[in-house]
Amino acid sequence: MDVIRRAMVNYDKIQGPRRLPVVCFGQIEYFIDERLREFRRVNNPYRRVVFDSAKGIRMLRGFYVDVCRSCYQDVAIPRSSAATRVICPVCGGSVQTLNA
Repeated sequence: MDVIRRAMVNYDKIQGPRRLPVVCFGQIEYFIDERLREFRRVNNPYRRVVFDSAKGIRMLRGFYVDVCRSCYQDVAIPRSSAATRVICPVCGGSVQTLNA
């Protein structure tokens, strides 16, 4: 199972380094590393959950990824969010959710 994307990043438009999106499950924040196909804890990147594991599949169903239209970085949006917009952690811009 792959990360569910609403839009693809145009890497030519990104200014500076690309940041991995972060998603929170419970009290733990994870980087979403699509290249390695795993979630890695923000505070301890050596602790990981592989996408193809049972836990990884459950985690993949909990969010989707969209692109900030201001800075073109990936933004992970929890499916449980009732908000119509979320704030981009990179530039502070507003990203519209599926609830809008």
